[in-house]
Amino acid sequence: MQNPFLKQLFQHKAYLAALLCALTISIIFSFKRNFPYSYQVGEKWQYHSLYAPFQFNIEKTSLEVDSITNALNKQFVPHLTMDKSAYAFANEILNKEFKRQMGYASKDNSASEVGRNSKSY
Repeated sequence: MQNPFLKQLFQHKAYLAALLCALTISIIFSFKRNFPYSYQVGEKWQYHSLYAPFQFNIEKTSLEVDSITNALNKQFVPHLTMDKSAYAFANEILNKEFKRQMGYASKDNSASEVGRNSKSY
């Protein structure tokens, strides 16, 4: 005589197969959770990415953080400088081009609204 538990278990083959697949996949992928970087306390980060897949506390007071930030801002040398005349130059070119395009549009009256309210555009 066959065991009734085994008989009932084989009647639910689909559930058993799904459970076996889920168990196998979870075991296989559980081994890939290793941290791919090595880090020693007190050393600089040696990888190109600044991604940290874990959280850590900043153990400095806000005064210490502010003093470090101020010191770094004093040493900072900007790589680029802002040319304030570039805005006026670009705005002048834009206005000339707008007027030129409006000249074409006013000939066939296709942009009469833009001509009446040109400051809005």
